[in-house]
Amino acid sequence: MTFIAPFLLVVLSNLFYHLIQKMTPQNVNAVLSLTISYLGALLLCVLILLFAPPPGGLKQAFRQVNWTSVVLGITILGIEAGYLLAYRAGGSLNITALMVTVSVTILLIPAGLLMFSERLSLTRVVGIVVCIIGLVLLNYK
Repeated sequence: MTFIAPFLLVVLSNLFYHLIQKMTPQNVNAVLSLTISYLGALLLCVLILLFAPPPGGLKQAFRQVNWTSVVLGITILGIEAGYLLAYRAGGSLNITALMVTVSVTILLIPAGLLMFSERLSLTRVVGIVVCIIGLVLLNYK
């Protein structure tokens, strides 16, 4: 699989994700809304597993799952709730996601360097500085 297919999946999913989050009615309970969303995701995952079971079967696949799946679920809930509450608090569709994405990316730089031995070129450092300047400009009133 080339990089372009998963890249497009993430971009298009994120596009609709933010549009739907912003369109979620204010009067709908946030926790109930997220519960319904996760039930839909669960049903879709189960359906996919029925039609595309993992190699070696579910029993072997379950043996390979570790703590990261549980922690990922917790972090996904934090992301979902955070965006929903940010939009309800008046966060703009055209700036909120950009500010979050740039902020997270900047915070991930030390993790990439220390935990995964990634490297930074001078060009990338300049790009990071430009992103930081962009965050300052986005918040300038």
